[in-house]
Amino acid sequence: MGYSDISRSPRAGYGLDMATRIKTGSKPKTTWDDESSEEGEIMARLPDSPRMRRLLQDLESLMVCEGFLHLNTDDVARRLHCSKASLYRLAPSREDLFELVIERSLARMRDRGRQQVAAEDTWEARFVAFLIEPLRTWTREVSYDFIRDMRVFPGGNRLWLAHEDKRMETFETIIAQGTEEGAFHPVHARLAADLILTTMKRAVEPDFAASVGLSVNEAFEEWYRVLGYGLIRNATEAERAEAMALASSDAPARRPSRAKGRRPSSASA
Repeated sequence: MGYSDISRSPRAGYGLDMATRIKTGSKPKTTWDDESSEEGEIMARLPDSPRMRRLLQDLESLMVCEGFLHLNTDDVARRLHCSKASLYRLAPSREDLFELVIERSLARMRDRGRQQVAAEDTWEARFVAFLIEPLRTWTREVSYDFIRDMRVFPGGNRLWLAHEDKRMETFETIIAQGTEEGAFHPVHARLAADLILTTMKRAVEPDFAASVGLSVNEAFEEWYRVLGYGLIRNATEAERAEAMALASSDAPARRPSRAKGRRPSSASA
């Protein structure tokens, strides 16, 4: 079933802007086709000095290890064994220093995503390469404290939201083009991308992960298992079709029938 079939569904005739662009031949740009580096663009704004580059790396290592909102400029200079003047060569204020590190870290994640997508030949592999591996690597590199401080810090939250928008654009393109070429089930690309990235964002929220007794990285791995394998095991094609039909109608879901050979419960015996 193609996009024209989706548009005939009583519940799918809205907002198919991505589908319309694909059907009319105006496909969105594949943002992984060039060799540009967002991290490289950030580094190009900084002084061309190996010492300054090392200082920035040391600052990032400090921040991602223990967070940063508890640090003032004097603390940072003392911890990194440098002068405040050296720090101000990187950025004009404490807040700007923090934003620089966050911006670079998120840009590196996006660069990894594009590089891994470009290296894959199938849409299924591109989907996993873009969505899973860069974030999996990032959650192993940064601490609970860094993510928490980033989300609380106004500049960090602003950069995170901008990062999500950029990821959304690329992910939507992967889903839309992969669906058009038959690699994925027909879906509304924007909706699918938004739902997946929204649940991913929830999984890596430090407070949520802690509330269920997991580290951020463990929560991400659990989320990936749910996404990749689902919760319902051994569903037949007929059962999948029934579930899809129920999802697109107002009919109440009927209770699942017992599988053949399943032992009845004591209550019904």
